[in-house]
Amino acid sequence: MKFTKTLIAASLAVVSADSFAAAFQLAEQNVSGLGRAYAGEAAVADDASVVARNPALMSLFKDKQISVAGIAVIPDVSLNGEGAAYGLDENVIDDDSIAPSAFIPAGYFTMPLNDKVSLGFGAFSNFGLSTEFNDDYAAGSIAGETEIVTVNMNASASYKINEQFSLGLGLNYVYADAKVIRNAGTNPFGLPASTQIAHLEGDDYGFGWNVGVMYQLDENSRFGFNYRSETDIDFEGEYSNQLPAAVGGLAGTVVPGELKLTLPAIAEFSGSHQVDKKLGVHYSILWT
Repeated sequence: MKFTKTLIAASLAVVSADSFAAAFQLAEQNVSGLGRAYAGEAAVADDASVVARNPALMSLFKDKQISVAGIAVIPDVSLNGEGAAYGLDENVIDDDSIAPSAFIPAGYFTMPLNDKVSLGFGAFSNFGLSTEFNDDYAAGSIAGETEIVTVNMNASASYKINEQFSLGLGLNYVYADAKVIRNAGTNPFGLPASTQIAHLEGDDYGFGWNVGVMYQLDENSRFGFNYRSETDIDFEGEYSNQLPAAVGGLAGTVVPGELKLTLPAIAEFSGSHQVDKKLGVHYSILWT
């Protein structure tokens, strides 16, 4: 058995405005690919983390593999905007450090059954999002606090067709936990800016699948493709707000709540070429 012990690594993550409308995709399923900026992940077989990026690569391992990773994500996200409503200073919605730090763990195991078939299992995350504004932030109705945490448990199998081609297939159980809080912010109704106008917390799970293929051109060049299906999550939990009952609010009462979210499909095509003993070229085209 080969055991790969990985170090904790730190990377910077940038959250785009689109993250508020969907999930934030994570590339950090391992630390072995961090030095390549995760280029070539669907074609490079560093360790058992191939379960996450292309299960067909498991056919390259002759022995059992264990890989454990822990990655610290330390974002530096600032916001600059203009908003002159209600007579406020146009820079009132500027903010910084709106994305808190996070720790992303992952673990994998693969084993060959024979010369053709290999099995593997992985626990990792493909999507996560966390942004946090001050409770009295002027644009609290579209900011507030948003947190989505997912855990993907992936069972995989690979089949070596011949010396050039291998196929991989995986089944995925995805657990997700979400929290969404929105505050009144600056408003024409005289409510305190920190008044919660929506507070939803819930969790649920969904199922998906992934398929991969590997083509070994020669001993120095390899190509890989992996497709991971979308996963529908129907969060069920608790909903409340602090709006007065006189205006149709719940005044802090907790009621059942739900939120529907689709984690998008992911496709990746990669190439890996060992030019000589010191130089390698790796690349990927990633679609979400």
